[in-house]
Amino acid sequence: ITMSVNPTTISVHQGRNDSVLVAIQGVNGFASSVTLSVEGVPTGVVAGFSGGRTSIPIAANTGVNTGLLIAVNASAAPGNHTLTVRARGQGVDDKTATLTLTIMPQPGTLALALNPAARTLPPGQSTTVTATITRGGSFPGAVNLTAEGVPPGVTVSFDPASIPAGVSTSTVTITAAASATQGQYAIVVRAKGQGVSDQLATLALTVAAPGFSLSVSPATVGRPAPPATSASARVSSSAAS
Repeated sequence: ITMSVNPTTISVHQGRNDSVLVAIQGVNGFASSVTLSVEGVPTGVVAGFSGGRTSIPIAANTGVNTGLLIAVNASAAPGNHTLTVRARGQGVDDKTATLTLTIMPQPGTLALALNPAARTLPPGQSTTVTATITRGGSFPGAVNLTAEGVPPGVTVSFDPASIPAGVSTSTVTITAAASATQGQYAIVVRAKGQGVSDQLATLALTVAAPGFSLSVSPATVGRPAPPATSASARVSSSAAS
């Protein structure tokens, strides 16, 4: 028999899996079952053949292909490993093929959220929201925050502007100058970390002057003879929110 593995080198992240093709060929009239096994599998890695089959029948002078699945647990140690695939048939020498497996750390991830995601702000006042980041995988580092699309007359600041490792929140302060133009705006907050994709979150900002509303209760009164009746009026003012 002959046997080969293709490809002979694979790289798999922690928590992921991959597969290679194992090709077995019967030669010189060999016709029997071939038993497959894998040696040198490191801790935290599972290696198995397609369909769970380890015994594969081979017809005379024919070939059979099967897949070898490599599943790497999140706890597997990163590094390089050599796996040996062995094919054993009755009356013939064992055949082996080597597979080089490189285990890589989980890719880093980053997420960003704003709470609340919308604010109403009168000119001349300030308000705050909280920016929260979530790190994942192999990314533990600092995250820098910036604001984009800030309208004229409005300023945005972060405390802190660079969120250090071990910290997950920053206070975002939005200030509208007295001269700020009233309207609705979308301010984009960008979170940037080393080795991970930038993440964006949008703050819906409404710049609006404070106002008031007037209501009278009851809405209708008669005009009877004394004693007189009365109605109440309520004024409600709006503020930053």
